Amino acid sequence: MSLIMPNDDALWALASNNDEGIIVMLNLLKFKSKEGAEAYDRYVKSVSKMLKARGARILYAGKAAELLVGYKTWDAIVLVEYPRAKYF
Repeated sequence: MSLIMPNDDALWALASNNDEGIIVMLNLLKFKSKEGAEAYDRYVKSVSKMLKARGARILYAGKAAELLVGYKTWDAIVLVEYPRAKYF
């Protein structure tokens, strides 16, 4: 499984971004088991209220059917649009 973790510098840069434009977060998801996918579904249901309160919305959530670059595919992809970086 691939692991992509943000570093502290990237997190601070995003937190201090004063850009007024929208940003889109890309989630690349790989689940360890069926139970992992079910747990993520529960997480999404609980986070949906938080997203709405921040003016964010899920643009796309679905399976990753094909991979053009790399050697492994992801189980799911989620794109979330935020109105500004500060709401992320």
